Formats: sequence, C-alpha cells, structure tokens
Amino acid sequence: ARLLLPDARADGVIVAVQVVPGATRLVRVAPDGGTVVPLTTARPDTQWSEPRWSPDGARIAAVRIAPGAVASVVVLDTLGVVERVVARTRAVLAAPAWTADG
Repeated sequence: ARLLLPDARADGVIVAVQVVPGATRLVRVAPDGGTVVPLTTARPDTQWSEPRWSPDGARIAAVRIAPGAVASVVVLDTLGVVERVVARTRAVLAAPAWTADG
C-alpha cells in the first residue's frame, strides 16, 4: 500500500498516511522501512492527512475528515488514540504544526 505525507521523529520513526482500498489510515513506520504498524482503523467514511510528530515525539497532530465532510485537527498518542480535538469545522483544515514547546 502507498505511503504519503511522511514525518520523521528524531529517532527515525516515521508517521505517514497509508492508502488502502477505499480509505486511508495513519501508520507508524520503522526507521528502516521494514515494519509498518497501523495507528488508526481504515474506514471508507474517514480520511487522514498531514500527520506531524510533536517536538518531544510523544504525540501526533493530524487532519481527520469524517462523515459529513467534517474536518478536524486531532492530537493522537503514539498508539493512535485521539487525545483531543483541536479544531472541528466544515471548512478546509490543513498543515497542522506544533509550537516549539509542544
């Protein structure tokens, strides 16, 4: 499956969007590219985009587009659990970024 929009953590671990049939999901990729671990479930009604590691590597910010074209910027832990929704709207949300202090 195709990987898009990668972001590397200081230790080389990569978070990326994986395209699977009819959907996308967030995945964690080993520095050597040999292991790909899904972080979110691939659902045809939810799309993921632009994952970014926090400065300390403990969280991930990403754009999630859910049913009804509702876009959200969410913060996930390293296992893919959504910790909080930072913004939610029916407008375009893109390019989440972290402040230097996270």
